[in-house]
Amino acid sequence: MVLFDTTTIEVNELNVSIIGENGDLAQALYNKLKTDHHVTCYGKDQHNFLNKEDITTLADKIYKSDIIISCSGVFISNDSWDMFTINAVAPVFLLEKLIENKSQAHVIIVGSHSAMWTSWPNISLERLSYNVSKETIQSFVTGLAQSDSSNLKLSVINPSRFQSKLNGYQGYSIDIIVDGIVHVIQAPTPILIYEYNNYQDVNR
Repeated sequence: MVLFDTTTIEVNELNVSIIGENGDLAQALYNKLKTDHHVTCYGKDQHNFLNKEDITTLADKIYKSDIIISCSGVFISNDSWDMFTINAVAPVFLLEKLIENKSQAHVIIVGSHSAMWTSWPNISLERLSYNVSKETIQSFVTGLAQSDSSNLKLSVINPSRFQSKLNGYQGYSIDIIVDGIVHVIQAPTPILIYEYNNYQDVNR
């Protein structure tokens, strides 16, 4: 966990790629950023995170972006294959392809506060799988940043439950997440892990 730096800088127009076009967070980010930046959204209809070839094609399209925000993810389901593939394996593979393309983007992965606390008594298998999938992508991004093996700038945003269709529009306002991501974009030194622990609850 990295402390929240309140310092920001003026940011010129950026090329921003948002992954997860059909989700509420991606749409909210698009509406916030489109006024000042060139923003393109990519959805699962064209770039399915269950398909390696689709991810490779996506990486070839976005590697020159200044900012890449990955909002793709699967919430709790009874299919651990999909949860681990979409929440962890696919983002790792995308990062590998971006590195192959020598991308210098700032990549922001939207994770989950569940990565910080993966288990408790009587947890369901589905919930445990979801939590560990989010912990996995966080661990990979942290290790990649520490390895100094690419020119990528990396951040993981770990919110607890916020208002979206995945959560039945329960939780805190989606604008909090949007504003946090904008702050990370503007930070002179990108935050590696930004945990929304002030908003945690037992249903995160």
